[in-house]
Amino acid sequence: MGEKPIKHNKFRIFRRILPNWDHDLHVHSNWSQDNLNGPSLADYIPLAERFKIHIGFADHFEFAFTNVKDPKCNKCRLNQGSVDNYLEEIDKIKEIYPFISSGLEFNFFPTRKEKLQEFTDDYRDQFDFFIGGVHEVEELHSIIIKNNLNSLIHKYGSFNAVLDKFFKIEVELIKSQIFDCIAHPDVIYRFITEGERNNHPEYAFDERILELGTLCEKTRTIMEVNLSGYRFPWNNPFPNLKYLHHLIAQGVSFVVGSDSHSLEDFTNNVLNIRKINQIIKGEYLFTKKF
Repeated sequence: MGEKPIKHNKFRIFRRILPNWDHDLHVHSNWSQDNLNGPSLADYIPLAERFKIHIGFADHFEFAFTNVKDPKCNKCRLNQGSVDNYLEEIDKIKEIYPFISSGLEFNFFPTRKEKLQEFTDDYRDQFDFFIGGVHEVEELHSIIIKNNLNSLIHKYGSFNAVLDKFFKIEVELIKSQIFDCIAHPDVIYRFITEGERNNHPEYAFDERILELGTLCEKTRTIMEVNLSGYRFPWNNPFPNLKYLHHLIAQGVSFVVGSDSHSLEDFTNNVLNIRKINQIIKGEYLFTKKF
């Protein structure tokens, strides 16, 4: 069988962004299950206006999987039963403010592919974009929670073995062509410290990221520069800044995402949002301050 045809315009993700505005297309409100005490959608509006940063809300959408014994799935705030309420709230904001986009972030796992495809097909015209990310190498065993990651490393015998599984799923995510954008492509490195990077140079420059870039270019999938790494020992974006000029030269298209879960996350990242916007637009070398 040949490659799956590209069924939709993934560059629709840019369609609402105002000229001369920077963008941050990965912002979480209190609709996300891991952020129930966080800010509302409306709480971000004054900051977006003040800094002239177009915001894309990408709250975590959670499926209730009947084949997975996880009672929390049925209690998530943003799910199949509440997504229309989410749309109604965000669409009212979009009617007033032109610098807001609506999106969702999905946790991709291969066994969920059919259900993800069905849902995104049904709702694609009602959202501005969909982001897919890999958060698990085994169902319900998150690699973005340190204790879980350590347990997986113990189970598989090494961090590199977990890395192999992670990148295989990343490849499946891109090949599925379900999403407009792949989120934080090397987020599995978030707990790696500078000392560990010095002792293991391959962690600072994993060529598999460039391979993901080639696949993104081929499938016209957009890659996110995710700034949440600055909040963790990694202290770099995902992907690492060392990759960016290589990936841009490959023809990869990018969006910027702060992955903010609070107003403080957002304001602390304003300079980084500006800087990465300029880098991906090819303007950074000619800009002395931002």
